[in-house]
Amino acid sequence: MGRDVRALSEFIDRKTPGIRVDWAETDDAVSAKRWRAWTFTYEKYAHASFANATRVDFVLKADTDTYVHGAHLLRYLNRFDATLPHYIGRQFVERGVAFVASATIVLSREALRLVTVASRDGVGACARGKFTATKAEDVALALCLRDVGVYPHNSRDASGAERFMVFSPQRMRAGSEGLPRWYVKRTMNAQQGPGCCSDEAISFHYVSTDELARARLVRAHGAWSWTPAVASEPPPP
Repeated sequence: MGRDVRALSEFIDRKTPGIRVDWAETDDAVSAKRWRAWTFTYEKYAHASFANATRVDFVLKADTDTYVHGAHLLRYLNRFDATLPHYIGRQFVERGVAFVASATIVLSREALRLVTVASRDGVGACARGKFTATKAEDVALALCLRDVGVYPHNSRDASGAERFMVFSPQRMRAGSEGLPRWYVKRTMNAQQGPGCCSDEAISFHYVSTDELARARLVRAHGAWSWTPAVASEPPPP
């Protein structure tokens, strides 16, 4: 998740190295795995019956090639009440369904509870069969949350710039020349090129392993870019 991330929780679970599944390990099973992961996370870390439950306000799901700016994330989430349902990230629209891109999804404890209860009860789009039948995991989650009355939060800053990006800083800077047609067609925000990414940017996607391990993200001249990191450097503010 990048050199700028520090521990975002005070506990590490060493007893649960993985989640037991009962389906084949294939690309077609991504939605099934995500369905199990969301419900498992609530029952394991956020349910009131667990000692650590009061410490889990939000759960972030990010891809392995996503860079997350931890300080910006925590600062942004401080404005939300975890006892209310919040569904946060980069918004897109697919066939009339507003959803948060799977590169970075944040759910509040209450949103996670609603998903879990509806999934356990087999209600609507949250039922395992319907959730897993939707091949796009992010759309499956959006349909489930819509059934329980939760919709994506507008995560843009006051200027309209995005906090959550689905591409790398260099690709976002390139504007329409560097962005695929599906992005331009489905995005909820038409801003592109320099200035499209917030000063308070939280995440970038499709970041190389080398950049994640050896670089830090800085903002200069109105755009985000990478600079070599020094091991002793503190995280940026």
